[in-house]
Order: sequence, then C-alpha cells, then structure tokens
Amino acid sequence: MGQKITLKIAGRDYSLTAQSEEQEATLRRAADAINSRLDAYTISHPGKTALELMSLVALNETLFRMSVQKEIDELKSSESQLAQDLTRYLKDTEH
Repeated sequence: MGQKITLKIAGRDYSLTAQSEEQEATLRRAADAINSRLDAYTISHPGKTALELMSLVALNETLFRMSVQKEIDELKSSESQLAQDLTRYLKDTEH
C-alpha cells in the first residue's frame, strides 16, 4: 500500500498515492516544475486564463518530451549501427 500525499498545482490540492519515497519525491519535483512554469507563463502572458496557462505548460512539456524521445530514437539507431559495424569488424578480423 502506498503513501497518500497531497500536491498543490496551480493553487489546487490533488490527493495522490505514492508507491515509494522515490516516487513521492518525483511527484513533488514534477508539481514544483509545473508550478514554476505556470508562474513564468503567468508573468509573460498576463490576462490569460488558468486554463490557457495550463495549456501552455502542457504544450511546453509535451514538446520537451517529444524532443527527448527523438534524441533517444536517434541514439538507439546509432547504437544499432555501431553494433552492426562492430560485428562486421570482428568478423573481418577473424579471417
């Protein structure tokens, strides 16, 4: 059974269950990151509604995640190519 925690995001409380201390710390860091980004957008986009600001936060975080996923995919492709090159090299050195 996990630990019940409460996170405050955009001034609202959200009750969640963390399965470990590590997950609790991660959830708290995530909430802090969202609130920081929201604060920055509140300053740079005055007059926007909370929903508009949260949409900007979600867009920014999704773009970041997609960028990281693209880098991971490129690294996996490079790793695969290097493994193939190594296999060919080792095969050639056996002769």
